[in-house]
Amino acid sequence: MIKLVKLAIRNVLRNKRRSLITMLIILISFLVLNIYRGYIASAEKYWGETLIRQDYGHLQIFNKDYALDDPTSFDHTISKQLYEKILNITENYQEIRFVTPRLEIMGLIGGEEESKTFLASARDPEEDDEMYILDQVKEGEFISMENPYDIVIGKKLAEKLNVELNGNLLLIAQSSYGSLEAIEVTVSGFSESGYTELDNMRIFTSLEATQNLVLTDSFHYIIVLLKSTGEMFKMQKILTEEFKNQGLNLKIFNFYERARFFTDIIDMQKRSFDISLAVLAIIIIFSLLNTIYMSITDRTKEFATMKTIGIARRTIFSSILLEGVLIALIAVIIGSFLSYLSFIMINNAAITLDPPPGSDQRIPFMVLFKFDYLSSTGIIFILIAGFASIFPAIHVIKQKIVKALVSQ
Repeated sequence: MIKLVKLAIRNVLRNKRRSLITMLIILISFLVLNIYRGYIASAEKYWGETLIRQDYGHLQIFNKDYALDDPTSFDHTISKQLYEKILNITENYQEIRFVTPRLEIMGLIGGEEESKTFLASARDPEEDDEMYILDQVKEGEFISMENPYDIVIGKKLAEKLNVELNGNLLLIAQSSYGSLEAIEVTVSGFSESGYTELDNMRIFTSLEATQNLVLTDSFHYIIVLLKSTGEMFKMQKILTEEFKNQGLNLKIFNFYERARFFTDIIDMQKRSFDISLAVLAIIIIFSLLNTIYMSITDRTKEFATMKTIGIARRTIFSSILLEGVLIALIAVIIGSFLSYLSFIMINNAAITLDPPPGSDQRIPFMVLFKFDYLSSTGIIFILIAGFASIFPAIHVIKQKIVKALVSQ
């Protein structure tokens, strides 16, 4: 085996220019794919964690009969008593960091001059300390227990209503009984998500004020935040079984089931990666075929002589196969080192991409270094190189000795 490797190295060095060009093709392809895959991994992890900690939580608990397509409906909500039962169950699990209820309503918000439609997310003020990793408020303060009738309003909505911090507004909404109710609130802060449509409608209110407005003590759903995202599927299964055993008519959704837009975008990027890998694999195969075919053409008599003196066809086949694998292996090793350096440089460069449709905030371009991703891509490239080397190797061992010896 050592002799075969030495022979493969010697043959690679014999055709330096062609080997170098093929190595560069593999190296650049490997580097580009690693950066792209690192970006997808970064988006999946950091964007996902941000959404979990800002809005979705790891798990969401609903009444089984609740209509998810009508999020502000008061049919089949979770009562205060049922919420307390959920708390008693969840407090037994150390994997759970925080449990909090949510209530969502729609209505009209206005001042003396103008009114607009709003979508309110009623939350426990403790979420600001226990859950959020990014500040929900860009200016002013978040809602607090001390001032339950304070609200945080989208910056663009505030501009349309011409309201300043500490200004008063009127919220009008349909109650759980069907009547129209109103409360006066004070603007304590402005939020800015970067999505224009959301900032034109969204407000944050306290649960106390919102429940008083819609005349209910129930909640639409319960957020469960875990200590680790890795525990999400396990805890979803455990809590589902626990609720079933307790006879509770509840259903649990995980983050990926609720944030469909997130999973759709990540899946689309992963499909793009697979397509890119397939295209580059074809380029690498043809490049290696060309390099090795040119190499064996120059050594036709050499291979014929090897057969004549009794060297096994299997040995010749293996030596040609090792040439392709060796070229890819060298490119992957150098590419791995360059990938790591590239990840550091890109993350330190603070590169940003154009904002997505509907947003006015640029997206940071970050890449996540994962050794398993790097190694799996490297193995795929080496296997592709081995596959590409099979065809010229078969051509050599099938060639007639006499015909090869008299070839020019």
